[in-house]
Amino acid sequence: GKLVTGGRLNAAKALGANTAPVILGVQPSSAIRDRTPNISATVRDDETELAETQIELYIDGRLKQGFIYDAPTDGLTYLSGRLSTSRHTVRVVADDGQGLVEARTWSFTIKDRR
Repeated sequence: GKLVTGGRLNAAKALGANTAPVILGVQPSSAIRDRTPNISATVRDDETELAETQIELYIDGRLKQGFIYDAPTDGLTYLSGRLSTSRHTVRVVADDGQGLVEARTWSFTIKDRR
């Protein structure tokens, strides 16, 4: 089972173990009507302060530049260009620089406004 319940785990750090980055709070995560959605996630590492250069964002398989990563809040945001009314896949990859990489893939659907 997991040792973390709501807080950050320091036992692993005490043992010298590396913990991989975590990717949480992904948005949008369901059907929306906005064709230029703000794509966001929390990308956090309990041991290392991640930098924008350690994160990759893909939308529908294409690597995107121009997202914003705010290290103090661990918040990644990307204002997408106009997307088609269909299903879209987002993939975020975070590399802690110590050999641990975490990836999270999710999708959302843009519905017609009608």
